[in-house]
Amino acid sequence: MKTIRPNISLANLTGIILIPWPIFVSIFLLRYLEQLKEELVIISIFLWLSILVSCIYILYIFVSFLSLKYIIEKNGLHIKFGINEYRIPLNNIQSIIEIPNSFSTKDKKGIQFLNFFMGRINYDQTEALSFLSIAKNNTIIQIKTINKQYLISAPSYKAFRENIAMNRIIGQEIKNIETNYKRKGSFQKIISKEYLIYFILSCGISLSGLIIGWKKSLYYPEIIEVNFPLNHFNNLREYINLNTILDFNKMIIVIFLINSIIAFVMKYLFNNGHRSLHLITILINVIILVIFVFAIKI
Repeated sequence: MKTIRPNISLANLTGIILIPWPIFVSIFLLRYLEQLKEELVIISIFLWLSILVSCIYILYIFVSFLSLKYIIEKNGLHIKFGINEYRIPLNNIQSIIEIPNSFSTKDKKGIQFLNFFMGRINYDQTEALSFLSIAKNNTIIQIKTINKQYLISAPSYKAFRENIAMNRIIGQEIKNIETNYKRKGSFQKIISKEYLIYFILSCGISLSGLIIGWKKSLYYPEIIEVNFPLNHFNNLREYINLNTILDFNKMIIVIFLINSIIAFVMKYLFNNGHRSLHLITILINVIILVIFVFAIKI
């Protein structure tokens, strides 16, 4: 078994320096949320969460490119990128061709980050699944199989071809099916788009309520006059104690934590039921948020 990794240029390594900056900036801006109007706090929270999630996703992509590797063994060629693994039986490989780094591409679709690329490229009038790390000390290799075409970056075309040939000689007869499967299926459940969207909405609403409640607890007097829906009679003034706001904040935290933990377990173990729990969290915390914004005013 032979493991081959593409070389990574110094320019690509500097990308790790750029990724955290949006996170630092968004955290710095959180300091000024208390100076915003309550309606703008909600927008700012969701903007901050979007920046944070985007940075985490970019970091995952960057780490996936850094950990990109090709494993050649008697049962096939394995391309490992992030949580994905692409398996190509050696008997399916029809040709291995070295192509120049400056090759022209059309209809490139995929993930581009600095000099990294993962996706599909229309090359030689055929769509090719590509894993490229453009660097002077890398060569681009075209792998043609019975059904598909791949483009990969490797340090040496000669060494790559020799390892394929050596393992093909000692290879075993297995099903000649090219596959793509998730190496960490349980983890994939948690990072699925559907789960993350519900979790981000739940997190955003809960954070908005906590920050607005925290602002009111800092700047409002001990006794606060309330409006609808907290007051019961239009012609009578009604008041609440400042501790009521703190109780609402505790309620937000408890509801969010309990429902998030249960939703995580439901998604991880049963891959079902998490949507209802997140929606319950969102609904209850939206009600508390409406109370904070419209019912509790000086």
